[in-house]
Amino acid sequence: MERLVLRRPWTNTSMTEADAPRRQRRFPKPTTCTPLIQRIAKSYELEFPSHQKTTEPIGDAARSKSTRHALSRGNEDHSLSGTLAATTMNRIPDETYDEYSRTFHMVLLDPSYQVYTSPTGRGSVMYKIENETMVIVGDPMCAKDDLGPLLEEIENFRHPTRLKLAFMGVGPWFVQYADSKGWDHIEFGSERVVNPMHNAVLEKQAGKRMLTQCQHLLHPNQGLTMGFYAPSISGINSRLEHQLAQLYDDWRDTKGAKKSADAQAFITAYDLFSYRRRTAFLYMSDAEGEIAGMAMLRQLGAESGFYIDPCIASASAPKGITELLMVSSMRLLRRAEISHLSLGVEPFADLAARGLLARAARSLYKMFTDAASVAGKKAYNDKFRPDPVLESSLYVVFPRAKKKKALLPSFPVREAWAIMQVAHIQADDGLKKPACPQHQYVPAANYLAREEREGVPRRVWDKALVV
Repeated sequence: MERLVLRRPWTNTSMTEADAPRRQRRFPKPTTCTPLIQRIAKSYELEFPSHQKTTEPIGDAARSKSTRHALSRGNEDHSLSGTLAATTMNRIPDETYDEYSRTFHMVLLDPSYQVYTSPTGRGSVMYKIENETMVIVGDPMCAKDDLGPLLEEIENFRHPTRLKLAFMGVGPWFVQYADSKGWDHIEFGSERVVNPMHNAVLEKQAGKRMLTQCQHLLHPNQGLTMGFYAPSISGINSRLEHQLAQLYDDWRDTKGAKKSADAQAFITAYDLFSYRRRTAFLYMSDAEGEIAGMAMLRQLGAESGFYIDPCIASASAPKGITELLMVSSMRLLRRAEISHLSLGVEPFADLAARGLLARAARSLYKMFTDAASVAGKKAYNDKFRPDPVLESSLYVVFPRAKKKKALLPSFPVREAWAIMQVAHIQADDGLKKPACPQHQYVPAANYLAREEREGVPRRVWDKALVV
């Protein structure tokens, strides 16, 4: 069966003399200040002197399962010219990431997402195609003045395929633009953020039992050792990366076994090492050298901080490992004088129901969202005393087509289903629309030819992209 690809419309992208100054202004040269990764690496050396640099060469064993399958299809050197890339690795200009990246751009590490980068240098977006809908995830990575022109480029880009459009995980600044266009939006959650510079736990005003447990785990008698790994600084340790990737795969398999579905809502499947330049790892090893837990810190450009996820422990690890890793990460950022540590997406247990669209969305949300899981995440985040001042709302946005006004607003069923698929909110497959057989160049995302599925676990091929 022929694999499909969505091709960019041909445009003359040659840079004229008039374009040159504008392009240079959009991508300014990085400043000379110390990069955030280097700052927390130095902090680790001061807080935990056992840090050792790693310089072993990279090996195939370091790649996660989903990435090995993607690269085995010949995507490692896949050209951006004229096509949509199968992996986001190295597809976004570093200057764009360093200036505009936010928490929801965690999908940069998920090989199932695709990237559109403006040929005129206006910015980038990350997206996935589900149910004949292009779902853009996270705020567009661009300046506010470039938002309108960038979305016009995307409109021209998707128009030949007649794909619908939806946005997931965008912030208040994008909603202001959506309001100016008359688009519908629904607030579905918030981003909780810890301020390590002013935190009750680090100041020993709260969480005293948790701090006592952390001190107990760090006692030499426990046989646990903390390590810090920043491949952009210390070099690549293939053995350590293999151990970290194995822990992550085992953890995901365990969570999948506990639930009826393959994935938990709003949880992204990462390729941990697809963006080494902006990630670091804090991990715990037991007396036998096995990894007992790890926390990945991804640099955020828009807030000059970090996002911590995943923060996980092995099945055999002692209780409290994830809390120890979280508190230790807060200590690193505090010493480095970094005031932003995002805990990620915290979806609401229920949605507001103002208006017909919101009431319909609320009914679907309550039907398919695990309220107990949502409440559990909030309780866990509360342990670390997030700063309410840094908390921000997250929205889904449905652009409204230019049609004649109707007596009752129509509910965007196709777009809503696509959002649920991207967010791993499980629903009846009977609601899903077939993957665009009438559009020759629409990529049937999460689809592989039958002969390519044989022997591949569902969780792997479910994440693969067609190229």
